[in-house]
Amino acid sequence: MAKQKDNNKEIILIIVVAAIALFAFIIVPIIAFGIYLTPVRSVTGESKFLECMDAGYPIMETFPRQCRLPSGEIVTEKPSNEALSFIRIPSNIQEEQKIAYHIKSAEEFKETFGKETEIDFENYDMIAVFAGSKSSGGYSTQITRVMENEDSLKVYVQETSPGKNCIVTMAITYPSNIILIEKTDKTLVEFFYTYGIMECE
Repeated sequence: MAKQKDNNKEIILIIVVAAIALFAFIIVPIIAFGIYLTPVRSVTGESKFLECMDAGYPIMETFPRQCRLPSGEIVTEKPSNEALSFIRIPSNIQEEQKIAYHIKSAEEFKETFGKETEIDFENYDMIAVFAGSKSSGGYSTQITRVMENEDSLKVYVQETSPGKNCIVTMAITYPSNIILIEKTDKTLVEFFYTYGIMECE
């Protein structure tokens, strides 16, 4: 009888160990793999994007912008109208601080920068971005895209810093980028920045 009880205990122990092993090595990986394969749903819609943004959820400064809900759902901002064409012009203006401007007249230009200009403000607006003073060369700031919607302009800017292996001048520099766009009645301008590092071998 005692031997029979010992055998029963061994059988129960084997069943318990097998169940634990089945759960640990088969069930759990299947669940995890299933979760991994579950796609993150992406929805496009201006109103839902604004709700997500107003709620303070993370915004990804991609183009177009995206907002991630706590559920993992990604809401994509509805693209605006087509990108505006623009003309890049040389800049000899230095700004100590990081700042951006939308200039609509020669008077506003003079008031902002303290100098005259030959820019044709009858036909163009000026958009300028300044990265501020940098301790060396190798830095850049570049307007990559300008979008116009019903009530505003959206300006996308790429800022780049030199990598640790880059050979740069040790002089103080003032990265900037100035463009001209066709005259617009929009006065609200939003600037969106992305940042990168220039890798050097």
